Amino acid sequence: MIQLLFPEDKRVISIQTSILRKFDEMERSGKNSAGESAYSWMGDPDNNIQCGRILNAPTSIFFKWKCDDPSSKMDFEISLDPEFKSQGTPYGNCASVGEAIPSCEGDGVYCLRVENLYSGKRYYWRVKDSDGNFQTRSFDTVKNEYRMIRADEICNIRDVGTWQTSSGKRIKQGMIYRGPAIRDKFSMNMWRVFVKDLGIKTEIDLRYDVVGVEFDTMLGPTINYLQIPMLEYGDVYNDFAPENIRRIFALLSDPETYPVYVHCAAGADRTGTVIFLILAALGVSDDDIIYEYNLTSASCDWVNFNRPLINSMLKKMEMRYPTASSLGDKLRACLKELGVTDQTVEKLKDLLLE
Repeated sequence: MIQLLFPEDKRVISIQTSILRKFDEMERSGKNSAGESAYSWMGDPDNNIQCGRILNAPTSIFFKWKCDDPSSKMDFEISLDPEFKSQGTPYGNCASVGEAIPSCEGDGVYCLRVENLYSGKRYYWRVKDSDGNFQTRSFDTVKNEYRMIRADEICNIRDVGTWQTSSGKRIKQGMIYRGPAIRDKFSMNMWRVFVKDLGIKTEIDLRYDVVGVEFDTMLGPTINYLQIPMLEYGDVYNDFAPENIRRIFALLSDPETYPVYVHCAAGADRTGTVIFLILAALGVSDDDIIYEYNLTSASCDWVNFNRPLINSMLKKMEMRYPTASSLGDKLRACLKELGVTDQTVEKLKDLLLE
């Protein structure tokens, strides 16, 4: 017989760690805008926060159950579908699931780690014994929390979904992921997270220094790997950047592209610039555009990452578009100057907003 222990039925669970909730508190209150020293709380032992390279990893939920017969087969299942007929997502798994192991509590208690959950969803889980007997429980994840992704020890991977737009709609989860290059730290578990759990179909590599050097992706031959070199911040007007911005937006207006992983080397400057433009095109508020960028500061032991470069980009745009009153307006004017059409933006909204 199997007895489910945790999470309790109908429990509400946050997918964010305590350090992310602290970051949210600091960022929303404006305390993180004072300069690099404002980030010192990340490594301050008085705040019981450990500073590391994966500060923005998602919460690990440790599921627990008790089995009277340790020799019995135990099959763990989790789904967004109460009938467990599917994972409940159109692309990949609804979460990343580890291996069941005996708990340190002993007495027939087992535990299993689950990560990379979606925000604002009702999940169902069960454990079947060798006779096919099972109990089922459900739990809800907190709505509208930005979704961090754990893939081994790589930092700064996140879902670009959940942000609200001026239309009142939100960006769909599970469509665009952003992060760093993965080749140097690649593992089979990372492949499982990207390909099986996230269901990545397209990888857009923004690095210009790998053109003619790297020719494929570590994610395998089924992934559409595209090298589209980008320049960052105010350099988006220069050289090959305008043409490649148009190419990126054309790809993102095609439903066959998704889910897509966009990255440069660290997932900060070139990736941050592209995501800036995508969020502006979709109508995300100025504060949230900056906030999403600043999440890179919470993900690495680089703190207050490259704000001077962002400020130089904004100043250049103020000079270029003096009648644009907001950051979003300036970025949208930038997109028009770079040749991204209104039709392409509308296609993007149709695909990405809900």
